[in-house]
Amino acid sequence: MTAGAQELIEGLLQSIGMHRGALADDVAHVTVHHNRVLGAHMVPGFHVDAEELDDGIRAHVVVGEGARIAKPVHLCFGMLPETGLQRILLNIEVLGDSRVSVIAHCTFPNAVDVRHEMDAEIVVGPHANYSYFERHVHGEKGGVVVVPKARVRVREGGRFKRRRGGGTCGRASGGAPTTASTSARRPSLRAPTRAAS
Repeated sequence: MTAGAQELIEGLLQSIGMHRGALADDVAHVTVHHNRVLGAHMVPGFHVDAEELDDGIRAHVVVGEGARIAKPVHLCFGMLPETGLQRILLNIEVLGDSRVSVIAHCTFPNAVDVRHEMDAEIVVGPHANYSYFERHVHGEKGGVVVVPKARVRVREGGRFKRRRGGGTCGRASGGAPTTASTSARRPSLRAPTRAAS
């Protein structure tokens, strides 16, 4: 990894109040700055195949059949420059009888004129469980337009749970993020289970 990539990773993680050492070897994580995958660490049962585009990335995420991902997966998407477009195209497959929890950190701490587009296709397999928590970090100037879109299909007995966390706006005096009180809970989607015949 180049020194420039390391600096970008540190800048993104610092903006969300984390450091590289906080992500242990048993935690899957992916870090994306604009259109570059800067770092990725997989665990058994969790796989990401990513392609860099001119203005973002396209990624295929698979949670294997019967996999139980013990610790939340961290996805960090962001940009440090004041202006730009980041487009994230995700295809997520949570295969049958698997369990995963994902924490997405979307961070644009210096944004003046940034557009962040997320377009996801999510399939939660039979009796699988996918939990998703998303939080955004924006700079003191605001300057971010967030355009999320997701199509979710939940198979028989599967469950999809989504929660948004508070946005972070600016920094406290010690340089730590300050969290706005904008959290909201979304209802879970659960596919019906057929009765045994």
